[in-house]
Amino acid sequence: MIRFRFVDEHRNAHRVKRMCDVLGWDRSGYYTWHQKKEARQEKADEEEDLVRHIREIKTDSRGAYGARRITEKLRSLGRVVNRKRVARDHAQA
Repeated sequence: MIRFRFVDEHRNAHRVKRMCDVLGWDRSGYYTWHQKKEARQEKADEEEDLVRHIREIKTDSRGAYGARRITEKLRSLGRVVNRKRVARDHAQA
């Protein structure tokens, strides 16, 4: 959450407990968010990698492949991906 990012960025200047008390936020929520930081980063990296693959396939096909064919190509490369997920990123690429 963005609010916990604020606490994380300012934790060197102020205590987490004090910031959460002043802002009326749950301190345990911050620590849960902080513990899952690595998992969120891994997911973001995977997301970026998938978008890169979609763009490569789209470029290689000179824009001829739609979401269905891109999904088939990704699956043939061993990626487990949903067609609707590809369609969303295909439209952005």
